[in-house]
Amino acid sequence: MLIDVLVSGTERQEQIVDDALEAYSKHTGVVRVATRDDLIWLKEQRNSKIDQADIEVLKDDKNESNG
Repeated sequence: MLIDVLVSGTERQEQIVDDALEAYSKHTGVVRVATRDDLIWLKEQRNSKIDQADIEVLKDDKNESNG
């Protein structure tokens, strides 16, 4: 599993951190998880090739969930 760590610097990023859901992991304790839409937005900001591929997967998964 890969994990992106967000250090907020903008008001929008701080809002994403505030809105993040809390999840418990027996290995790390409580972690905060961004919503799918917020994660897509964050990845669009960086827009690396890996982020572009991740965005496509996230959008496809979202469409399958709604479809």
